[in-house]
Amino acid sequence: MKNAVRNLVMVAFLVVFTFGITMAQDEPVATDLATDECLNTKDERAAMREQRREQREAFRATLTEEQLAILENTELTRDEKRAALEATLTDAQKAMFENANMMRKEQNKEMCGSVTGEQLQKNRENARQNKQNRKGNGGGNGK
Repeated sequence: MKNAVRNLVMVAFLVVFTFGITMAQDEPVATDLATDECLNTKDERAAMREQRREQREAFRATLTEEQLAILENTELTRDEKRAALEATLTDAQKAMFENANMMRKEQNKEMCGSVTGEQLQKNRENARQNKQNRKGNGGGNGK
């Protein structure tokens, strides 16, 4: 039970961490919401999700006990956990994380080459709305 909770917390953190980095960039990029509109087949979407899942699992497997303790600490806010975890990442973990982000961006560019201006505008508006929603609700675990 404890391992299941720990794994769930890690997956949630990685998803939030990845999404936060994507939203913090200056130039607008296609979000994961846009990906589903851009892909031609369910098989392509499934293959992309599987690859991303494998990357998350590989990253998760490299976390030390100290890093896992940071993720499990209920006294810290999401932002505090992110900052504490970033400070403890090894160069190899940072490289793995950056590589996963680069691959995700490349996949999105390849798959979304045919996105219309209207679709892109809709995706940007959705991203802005999500950002505003996170700011409005405190953007964390209620602390």
